[in-house]
Amino acid sequence: MPAWESDALIVDAVRSPIGKRNGSLAGVRGDELAAQVLNGLVARQDLDPAEIQDVQMGCVTQIGEQGWNIGRMAPLVAGWPETVAGTTVDRQCGSSMQTNFNAAAAVWSGQLDLVVSAGVEMMSRVPMGSNGGDLSSKLLDRWQIVPQGISAEVLAEEWDLLREELDAFSLESHRRAIAAVDEGRFENEIVPVETAAAGAAVLLAVDEAPRRDTSAEKLASLQPAFLPDGKVTAGNSSQIVDGAAAVLVASERAASRLGLEPRARRAHQRVPRRHERLLRVQHRVRGALRRFAARAVHGRRGRAPARRAYRDRLHRRYLMRLRNLTSSPKFPSSSRDA
Repeated sequence: MPAWESDALIVDAVRSPIGKRNGSLAGVRGDELAAQVLNGLVARQDLDPAEIQDVQMGCVTQIGEQGWNIGRMAPLVAGWPETVAGTTVDRQCGSSMQTNFNAAAAVWSGQLDLVVSAGVEMMSRVPMGSNGGDLSSKLLDRWQIVPQGISAEVLAEEWDLLREELDAFSLESHRRAIAAVDEGRFENEIVPVETAAAGAAVLLAVDEAPRRDTSAEKLASLQPAFLPDGKVTAGNSSQIVDGAAAVLVASERAASRLGLEPRARRAHQRVPRRHERLLRVQHRVRGALRRFAARAVHGRRGRAPARRAYRDRLHRRYLMRLRNLTSSPKFPSSSRDA
């Protein structure tokens, strides 16, 4: 016998199209986009929203239009009854994965029978990092906290990844995404959403993020986005995009009662501990910054002591820049067109 009350059954999963930065979805609020996705999810199952007991919604930048507990606001915007509970989860890039964890745990334990795990992020309207604040000096004394772009540079150094390899991977990713769009592979998971264009209602049903016009030459022409001598550019970074998604998770009892046909079941989940690797990355941050500074002075004329002093000044400047980035409300954007 399993230790849990019921299997956590995945009944359905839908999402909005992914909108590019300042694209077709930029005129839609996050709670309103999420509301359309929530309604699309229950409509596909001919399910009364009142049957939903809880909405768990992942959202990183919980400020402005995405503040005020958007996980509670979105179902209300969708017209669902106030009896449907809702909450918002921030586990950074793993926020909606955590809501999957929460939904499954609630069903396994027998506390809930029907849960929606969802997520929304409107990066055009609510900029990444705009909800950030100061970090404790006690934290910064122990850890070199850096933005993701700097982390990517350090990992590229650790694994000896070449700029050309990163660009090639990005180009192939775009190619595969475009091929999947053209072959209709995403149609079953996308809920067409209503956008406003020149005062008229327009339905968007296709992802905007894949770049049909990009090429190896265009990617190679982009300057590093985070460090002067870096490998990470706007073209091989994660894009700044807009979108929402939702998953319906049910107990065996609820699925049987409501005639829901599950597509899968959640068998296991865990949160891995990466303390040792994190320590290695922290050491490599400082080492990588020293190497970047050393490259900057390569070929510089002058005596060795002066060159070393210049390198050390650059290294300190990079560290200071990282401190400033971390305490700034906005991290550097990797959203330049590729």
